[in-house]
Amino acid sequence: MVINGGDGSASDALDDLSAEMEAYLVDPSMRDNPYSMFAELRKLDPIHHSKTGVWVITRYEDVNALLRDGQRWSRWEAAKEELGELPVDEREVADGIETVRHLMLNLDNPDHARIRRLVASAFVPTAVAAWKPRIEEVTQRLVSSVKGKSEFNLLQDLAFPLPELVICELMGVPVEDHVLWKEWIDVLSAANRLHQIEGDDLVRVRKAAVELTEYFGELCYRRRQHPQDDLVTVLVQAESEGEQLNEHELIGAIINIIGGGHETTANLVANGMFCLLQHPDQYAALRADPALTATALDEMLRYESPARHGLPRQSMEDVRIRDTVIPAGSIGITFFNSANRDPEIFEDPDSFDITRGDNRHIGFGSGAHFCLGHRLARLEASLMFDAIFRELPELVLLEQPQWKSTWLRVLDALYVGPASE
Repeated sequence: MVINGGDGSASDALDDLSAEMEAYLVDPSMRDNPYSMFAELRKLDPIHHSKTGVWVITRYEDVNALLRDGQRWSRWEAAKEELGELPVDEREVADGIETVRHLMLNLDNPDHARIRRLVASAFVPTAVAAWKPRIEEVTQRLVSSVKGKSEFNLLQDLAFPLPELVICELMGVPVEDHVLWKEWIDVLSAANRLHQIEGDDLVRVRKAAVELTEYFGELCYRRRQHPQDDLVTVLVQAESEGEQLNEHELIGAIINIIGGGHETTANLVANGMFCLLQHPDQYAALRADPALTATALDEMLRYESPARHGLPRQSMEDVRIRDTVIPAGSIGITFFNSANRDPEIFEDPDSFDITRGDNRHIGFGSGAHFCLGHRLARLEASLMFDAIFRELPELVLLEQPQWKSTWLRVLDALYVGPASE
């Protein structure tokens, strides 16, 4: 893009850039590589006011500051608007909407902190470490199932099943029911949260919310009658022991954990493997030295984070960011995949380097909503990559994947096969 000189002025370039951003907000899959657009936004218009009224935040320091500012920016106020008004004559739909609104990722403190405390014990280092033998067992079985195949879908055959099985066991959710709740959660994940959900999308999201609420409400009822050694029972019992967890919060917490517990990890593995396949030198280096896995995971999360951006926040007062004042009542979006390529923070940010040190990526978010399951996700991903490198030959990409149009940065598939000898 020409910024100065040539046939276009700086103003024309900014207009073109704004048009690109508007298109990206509507359909992220239109840009397989949005990073040049974000680079220009960081230089020309880092606090971008879109035509839809959304404020787009692209620089690392500004993104990080907003995510940590729970006083002036509210996720709850933004979330209340996304699904519209509660219908007064449709009780089940109203319950479903309220449940989705009460997902942990949609709450502010102190409600968010109260619910997070109830869940946190399942994700402390000792609790996560105790899962390692089971994760290794599942990983080995999955990798063995594709061994010797000339072609397989790494996303579908390896990346998704591992965290799905683990989170189901942790929560006490029947894994055979995953075809039900995964479809409903996929509908919620696919919804573009950058504006109020409308039309057929709203119908689908509300229907998924109703079905999720009914399914997990029934599960909570069964755990009240017959407690088990699982996280759902912990949450149900906490509700009955004075922790002030209402029904919407209880079901919302369960949906949040089981949804986030497989989406993030599955796409970390798939996006990370895609990065390696695009950078054969880095792939070879990691296969040769698995000790690099920890820094490689951080680089995967920085370079192609499964989260494109944070969920929208609403400003509770006029907020000044650099030289721009964002009025009270505005919606702000923090773009992780721009912040993670900010040259003010990362040297040579567009290079994929699995040995990168001091990697302060925002792949797991920041502030109060920093990913609660980040340790489990890292353990699952590291064990999966170790098994792939140990058990499978060098893999190559067989078909160019497409980025899906969701608020996550996820591939539609990842078809791979053994490299020709």
